[in-house]
Amino acid sequence: KRAGDVAEFKYEIVLSDTLDEPSWYDLFESVSYIHLKTDIPMGQIDQIVVRDGLMYVIADGLFCFDMEGNCKFGNINKGRARNEFLKPSSLSVFDGKVFVYDMFKNQMLVFDAQSGSYIDSFDVPGYMSHSWFNGASYICKDMDPEDGCFFKCYSKDDINNLTSEFFARKEDVGVMVGSTSWANDGLLCLSYLKNCAWKINGTDTVPYIKVT
Repeated sequence: KRAGDVAEFKYEIVLSDTLDEPSWYDLFESVSYIHLKTDIPMGQIDQIVVRDGLMYVIADGLFCFDMEGNCKFGNINKGRARNEFLKPSSLSVFDGKVFVYDMFKNQMLVFDAQSGSYIDSFDVPGYMSHSWFNGASYICKDMDPEDGCFFKCYSKDDINNLTSEFFARKEDVGVMVGSTSWANDGLLCLSYLKNCAWKINGTDTVPYIKVT
C-alpha cells in the first residue's frame, strides 16, 4: 500500500496468552532480501528509506544503494564541521535532496539525493531525538519534553516557527512507548502499550488506528 493508504490497511493480529508473534509469512506471500554491497564499514543500521528506486540508509553515516544492493555513495565523515556527522539519527528524502538529522549537533544536514554531495546545514530548535522533512514542514520528535508534547511541527520556511503539536496531553504520554518509522510524507507510529497506531504528516493526524 502507498503511504496515503495506511488508514485503510487492516490486518488483525490476535495475540494469545503466550504472546505468540506471527511470522513474516503470515503477513506476506513472499519475502526477498537485498544484500547491501559496500567496502565501507556501515555500523548499525538505524533507518532505511526507499525513494525513487533507491535505498537511503542511516548507520554510522549516510549511504545510498540501488535496488540491486550496489552502493551509489557512502558518507561517513565524522566531526563538527557543517558537512560532518556526530550522530545521524533520522533521514527523509524529498525533491532530490536527503535530509539527515544529527541529534548530537542538533542540526539538519542536506545532501544531493543522487551524488551524496553536501548542500547545506542548519540548526534545529530544542533537543530532539529525531527530525524529518516532508516538503511541507519539519516534523520533530522531542526526546524529553517538559510540556508533555512528543511531536512538534515547524514551518518549512522558518524552522523556528512552531506550527502544530501532537499528543500534548499528559494522558497521551503512554502511547509513545513503541516504534516510529518514516513514510514518504509522514511518520507511522505504533504503540506497544495501547495496541494502536497513527500517522502524522505535519498538517493532520490519522489517530489511533486500532491493532488487534
